Amino acid sequence: MTQTFKEERIKSLANSFEYKFILKLDADYENYLIKYEAESNLKECKIIIDKLNSIRRLNDSLKQIFNHNLKKEEGRLKSKITKSEIYKEYLSTDKDRVREETQDVQTITFKKLTDFFIILGAFIVLILLLNHIFLLGHKMKKVSYEEKLKNDKRLPVLYLRAFFNDFKIHKQFSDIGDVYEILKRDGSEEDQLTKTLDLVGPVVGLNSPGAFISQTGAARKLVENEKWKKEITYLIDESRLIVLYFSADDKGNLPEGLEWEIEEVFSRAHLQNIILIVKNTHARLFQTYLPKFKALLASKEVKSFKVFEEFLKEIYEYEVNKSNQAKTLGRLFWVNRKDELLAEELAMAHKNDEFIYKNELRKYPVGKEWQSMYLYALIPYFKENRIDYNPLIP
Repeated sequence: MTQTFKEERIKSLANSFEYKFILKLDADYENYLIKYEAESNLKECKIIIDKLNSIRRLNDSLKQIFNHNLKKEEGRLKSKITKSEIYKEYLSTDKDRVREETQDVQTITFKKLTDFFIILGAFIVLILLLNHIFLLGHKMKKVSYEEKLKNDKRLPVLYLRAFFNDFKIHKQFSDIGDVYEILKRDGSEEDQLTKTLDLVGPVVGLNSPGAFISQTGAARKLVENEKWKKEITYLIDESRLIVLYFSADDKGNLPEGLEWEIEEVFSRAHLQNIILIVKNTHARLFQTYLPKFKALLASKEVKSFKVFEEFLKEIYEYEVNKSNQAKTLGRLFWVNRKDELLAEELAMAHKNDEFIYKNELRKYPVGKEWQSMYLYALIPYFKENRIDYNPLIP
């Protein structure tokens, strides 16, 4: 009976979500490793091997917890069998003893359930702990603001966004499943945007007030609240490129800090050094702020705002006809050397495959969808400014 019990528990482990999940990760990365070995891509092979080692260490921890739990349950089962035999003996001799034994069995059952939930809770806590340790290590590997500028002597790229957006753009790395997302994808959206902008210069920004550890992506500098505007002004003047990520706060409004940054950027920087990113989800807020944008651009002698209107028209048509999927995720706006306002679509292929975009064959590799999306949108800017983008072409 004990052997059957053990077989059943082992079978339940094999069928558990956690075990299947880990096996799937292991198999996926084994396939990636075979692929990169065939391509003699030593850099990617090393990354995959590190990730496989992390997966297998997690698998070993799961097995240790299971074996510990199995031994305890086997001991309780043997004890229960012994008590059942005593129960049968009492049944034929003394009804009072039978009654007492029944109470003992009920106590054992209750204790078993209690232990089960304790072990289950400990397992969940362990998974959460491993998850956060992994994330902390992922963030600690990030190069600091000072190191970034020291190691890269090019003029920086200033990345400006609402601090509230830090929690949204990194949300896929803040819950259970983060380990899987980090292993599956090459970082968050900001991580992949930063790798694309690194072609221009070291990507920097300011850290969120009160943040203990910076998010991954742009190298962030921590400054005192009363000095942040002075630091932003300095970075605007010193940067080769300023990237504005237009977004709302938790109430759906444009944050005061971001609004001040937008006005400061357009008043101090050359138009050709500004890139504005607007997602479809912020189109309504963008429409509200559009008169301000037009005024800022008109003061710099930009006259045509056709691309703004086309973007909003597409969003309106999508909202009216819900049966159609939006063709793009948003727009990347910039001004060329002829002072023409241009817009590049932020388009992402489904299922990480190849597709035709603007009469060209494009490809979105597994795990680098955001990087590819921003790269293709920035190619016209790279061409005009003679920036070599070929190293990132899939």
